[in-house]
Amino acid sequence: MGKQKDRYKAWGDASMKAWQEDDVEAQMELWADGCTYTAAHPFGEHSESQGLEAFRRSFEGMTANWSDKKLIENQLLSANKERGIFHTWQSWVSKDGSEWACTFINIVSLDENDRCTKYKEWNVAKTREDEAKDSN
Repeated sequence: MGKQKDRYKAWGDASMKAWQEDDVEAQMELWADGCTYTAAHPFGEHSESQGLEAFRRSFEGMTANWSDKKLIENQLLSANKERGIFHTWQSWVSKDGSEWACTFINIVSLDENDRCTKYKEWNVAKTREDEAKDSN
C-alpha cells in the first residue's frame, strides 16, 4: 500500500473504532478545528456541520440513539494526497429495538497532521422491516 493509502486507511480504521466504541474523545482527535461534515442523502435531504463543537454534538446525538452496533466492513477504495474514498457497511440496533443497516460512500480530506478537514458521505439507511418491504 502506498503512503497516501496508508494514512487514509489508518484514519478510517481509527474513526470506525471510535464509532464502534462510542468514544467521542477519540473521534474528536481525528478532526481538524475547522472541519466540515456533510451528509448527502441520495433521495433529497442533506445536512452540514462545521467545526469541532458542531461535529461533537452530531456524533453524541447519533451515538445516544444506538444500543448495539456492528461494523460490517470499512473498505478504502482509493486515496491520493487530496482525499480518500471509503465504502462502509454498518448495522445497529436503536434504543427502540429497531434494527438498521446502512451503506456509505465517504470522501475524506486530511490535513498534514492526518486530521479530517472535510468529510462528505452518501448513505442509504433502512430498517430491517423496510428492507423486507422492498424485497416484496
